[in-house]
Amino acid sequence: MRIEVEKPNIIRIAYHQTIDDPLYGSCLWAYFDFDPKKYMLNVQSEAGSGHFKWIGIPEETFLSLCAGMDGGRLLHELFHDQQQTDVKETVAMQDVLDRFERFEKALN
Repeated sequence: MRIEVEKPNIIRIAYHQTIDDPLYGSCLWAYFDFDPKKYMLNVQSEAGSGHFKWIGIPEETFLSLCAGMDGGRLLHELFHDQQQTDVKETVAMQDVLDRFERFEKALN
């Protein structure tokens, strides 16, 4: 096994929504970590986390590649393999589990 400590040159954009934002509540916080050397982008947010690695091209820096990318494509690259959570279905399932737990306790 080989373990190395890396100190990458990361550029972080921290996003925090303010209450006066017209889209307030859609995503209250997010961190975008760009690694220009490895052409990698990692995103952590309240709406989910995603990552993607592109193949570097000498003619274009990683940041200019990301800046020129369509927002929809960028979101697809970051989150296309993640499942969407159906909040209503999740709450309904939790209610069923709670009722089952109460029923099971009543039997014992």
